[in-house]
Amino acid sequence: MPVFAERGRGGGISVVDGYAFDKAVLSEEEWLSVLSSVKAVRELSGGGSPCEAGAISAKLAHLARGNSDWIAVDFAPWSPSAAAVRGLFALLKEAVVGGRQIAFDYFSGRGEMSRRTVQPWKVVFRGQGWYVYGYCNQKAARRYFKLSRMRNVSLLEDAVSVSEESVPAECVEPSAAQNADNGAAEFPIVPLVLSVSARSIFRLLDEFDCTRVERAADGGAVVETSAPDAPWLTGWLLSFGTDVRVLSPVRIREDVRREILLLAARESAEADI
Repeated sequence: MPVFAERGRGGGISVVDGYAFDKAVLSEEEWLSVLSSVKAVRELSGGGSPCEAGAISAKLAHLARGNSDWIAVDFAPWSPSAAAVRGLFALLKEAVVGGRQIAFDYFSGRGEMSRRTVQPWKVVFRGQGWYVYGYCNQKAARRYFKLSRMRNVSLLEDAVSVSEESVPAECVEPSAAQNADNGAAEFPIVPLVLSVSARSIFRLLDEFDCTRVERAADGGAVVETSAPDAPWLTGWLLSFGTDVRVLSPVRIREDVRREILLLAARESAEADI
């Protein structure tokens, strides 16, 4: 690209007048990929005003002859909170791009709530959720924070002073399971073999990475998956009601059985009052 510099007041770096980007630099497929990516980011960040939102797409659209609307991306949940989710993305984008710290209330996997101040580096989609990745001032370490567990998020005036490169990396690549403030790092991963009814197979597939799904004669399935051996695991299994039966490990099956007996005893005691 022909770029020139001009000294003095009103000077600067500019592109030569009349220069047009050569569309042959990228192939048709590459232009479609660029345009689709721009649209995805626009949807994610809110994109500003309607005119602003379509400006970049409009400028690029004429460079791609194919249908650039082949994919639609919407990261908001199927709920009335969609506007709030987009607002949070916009705030985090402003924090990361502008190099400003954020503060928020955070709920850990152990049910503990704490106020955190974080120097954000990236917004990351990992596994089945969105995280903000950065330096936690309270823990003095790299951390992932799951967006769905963040409340009362505010943008601070304090600038980000710790870069990702300046913090020693862990022995292995940091991941949501290893160093996220979501409780998973505190619990070992346990393999599960579950018998699941037909009407609940979809939920297991949605919520966990299932390595094997073997259909049964009754329409259900035997599913192999894994989960953190955390206090909430028993409650999660019970949330399926009679649709899920733990085949192994035996210890987890006994935990579920024990919880059912405790629930039955409590209900019986309350019924007698």
